[in-house]
Amino acid sequence: LSQAIDLSTKEAIDIVLLDLGLSDSDGIETLKTFRKNHPEILVIVLTGYDDDTIGREAIACGAQDYLIKGSGMEIMLPRICLYALERHKLQAEAKRSEQFLRSTIDSLSTHIALIDKNGTILLVNNAWQNFVIEHGGDPDMLCEGANYLSTVLPNNLKAASLTASATRGIQQVILGEKEYFEIEYPCHSSTEKQWFLLRATPFENASTQCAVIAHENITKQKTSESKLLTSKQYLRIIFDTSPNLTFVKDIDQKYVMVNKSYSEFLNIPYEKIIGKTDKDLFLKHPSPASDISHFSEADQELMYKGKGILTKETTLLNHAGQKKHYRFYKTPIFFPDRPTAMLAIGLDITALRNSQKGTQESEHRMRTILDAMHQSITLHDQNMDVIWANKQAAQSKETLTCFLNGCNFDQNTHE
Repeated sequence: LSQAIDLSTKEAIDIVLLDLGLSDSDGIETLKTFRKNHPEILVIVLTGYDDDTIGREAIACGAQDYLIKGSGMEIMLPRICLYALERHKLQAEAKRSEQFLRSTIDSLSTHIALIDKNGTILLVNNAWQNFVIEHGGDPDMLCEGANYLSTVLPNNLKAASLTASATRGIQQVILGEKEYFEIEYPCHSSTEKQWFLLRATPFENASTQCAVIAHENITKQKTSESKLLTSKQYLRIIFDTSPNLTFVKDIDQKYVMVNKSYSEFLNIPYEKIIGKTDKDLFLKHPSPASDISHFSEADQELMYKGKGILTKETTLLNHAGQKKHYRFYKTPIFFPDRPTAMLAIGLDITALRNSQKGTQESEHRMRTILDAMHQSITLHDQNMDVIWANKQAAQSKETLTCFLNGCNFDQNTHE
């Protein structure tokens, strides 16, 4: 045996016929010793004992086959060696494939396990095992050999409703009723908060029904989502606090955001405005059709020009049919990762316009009263120039001349 081990070290050996009864070694230990020194070499065992027990033990210890000396099988030796070489080659390829698979899944940060149809864990990667150890778990209870469905899943998901839902989903994947199943769940400790995504997919190359279980740490994503949600909530509060009609349109003139004031002005719920155009909204509500096309064309032109504008006064009808006067400030919004949008803020100038109208009407009534009087009445500026005269005063030649020429009435009278 020692000579065979030494020769196999020096030479490139493909196959060894190993007699279990050698001068320096006997029995199954002969095979064990050789395999210990050269596990890569194919071995066919020769034994003088007509005992299948020894043959099966030899196969269990790594032999490719065994022959009983004197049984007449020697004539089949070339074929037996050929078949043994082919099997050994296939086993080596399978082993390399398994090693590649193991190296691949061990390189992933996602926690991965392979389970059979009963939920028994057949394999886990390094990330899975390290997570168990780092968090004080028992590898014997949570890794290979443990039952994922009855032990690991309840330990991770905690809540009974989540566990039941996940168990049902994973079983459907194993049975081929679902292409995949996934669920998010919290996994908080006393020192940190973490979230994971559990995803189950079928192991398609398996001879039996199996599933790949992946637990991916999505804490950063959930934290970002939480911050984004908070930012959106803050923006919504600011947006809705403004009494002005405020909205944002995309490049296709569809509303992507509106504030509470605009929603109340139209008397349309916020969610029913989003995704609609002016045409979609205003054809069902009171508003001149010409205004609709004008708004859309002007807004689109503004986006392409890329400059903000303060619009002229615009008269709109609210949902109650009341006339409202607005001036809009509109400006394009440039995003690094999406098309240009437009922000519009409408200032309600109805009260100002009504006040001006009231002033004009009051002035008209005063003029009418003064014109009806028989006395001559004139209005002068600080330089005593005539700036207004009633009808009676206007009939006076001197007053009319001063009024038209803008002269000093007091000086002109003295002259």
